[in-house]
Amino acid sequence: MFRVAYQFRLAPTKGQVRLLEQVLETCRWLYNDTLAYRKAAWENEQRTADFYETKRRIPILKAERPSLKAVHSQVLQNVTERVDLAFKAFFRRVKVGGLGIRAFAGGVGTTASPIRKLMRSALTGSGLTCRKSGACR
Repeated sequence: MFRVAYQFRLAPTKGQVRLLEQVLETCRWLYNDTLAYRKAAWENEQRTADFYETKRRIPILKAERPSLKAVHSQVLQNVTERVDLAFKAFFRRVKVGGLGIRAFAGGVGTTASPIRKLMRSALTGSGLTCRKSGACR
């Protein structure tokens, strides 16, 4: 048995590019906010805020920040999961003698994982239809 892989080059419209940039900016903001929340929980209360606690904060944050409503909920949950994985990796490195606290995410070079989740949609003969962003050629 062999595997077949396809590679597609998307040509989103200017509006779709703007929407995808907004999604990445919103994910970056949530990553930094979740990171700050977990760090503050430890520094102020000497407790760890786990993945499920940070995931339960998403509806509260959506009420405070309307831009979060434009992003699919599974994408936002994936962002909090990535923070949790970063913390687990940090403590694993500390255990073997590593250094440093994970830096806040910057605007350039942000991971494309939220985009992959967003684009799990219908592939048609003429392009790809993405959730909440429309069809790309």
